[in-house]
Amino acid sequence: MKVALALIVFVMMTASSVLPPDVKTLAWAAEQLGIGESTAYRLAPLGQIPGAFRVGAQWRVSVRRFEREVHGTETESKTR
Repeated sequence: MKVALALIVFVMMTASSVLPPDVKTLAWAAEQLGIGESTAYRLAPLGQIPGAFRVGAQWRVSVRRFEREVHGTETESKTR
């Protein structure tokens, strides 16, 4: 049982640390906006963080939408 739990935790930690280049964490958005993480987690469900969306229990941010709505620009995609 402990081995199975450890494996689940390992997979979750590994999967959450590998994000596509156009998706960032809510902590990244908070830093970009100059607000605290706890404030970002409070504002995201209210639709106040541009590009924020949920993946299960975790919040992620679309960099393209964030940049477009906050700065009026889009970052260049490195995959194109």
